[in-house]
Amino acid sequence: MATVSILMNCHNCSKYLEESLDSIYQQTYQDFEIVFIDNCSDDGTNTIVNQYDKRLKYYQTPHFMTLGEARSFGLQFCKSKYLAFLDTDDTWCPTILEKSINILNDKGNDYSMTYANIAFIDEKSKVD
Repeated sequence: MATVSILMNCHNCSKYLEESLDSIYQQTYQDFEIVFIDNCSDDGTNTIVNQYDKRLKYYQTPHFMTLGEARSFGLQFCKSKYLAFLDTDDTWCPTILEKSINILNDKGNDYSMTYANIAFIDEKSKVD
């Protein structure tokens, strides 16, 4: 079992999906699984998702759901010690998982969650 389940929800998100997924696979911390919830997409999302390895677990909702409902649906498939969320139009810096796991595993604290700062990027992936 992976240490981190990364929950991603998608409805017609093919535009930025590959960049978002690549940012996960480029992490310095590699003990993860991706729980990918396809919320009735019809834009070829599944074609993009099928390019990735078995760490990406693909599930489809039985009908269109709100984001909150889709996340709740996806939680049943997350079995790891830690849970992370990444929206399909967002990307991570390469060390975010490693830094977060190190903080959470540090016996000197009692943190139950981490979060990070953000940088806005435009549709050409330029930092705004």
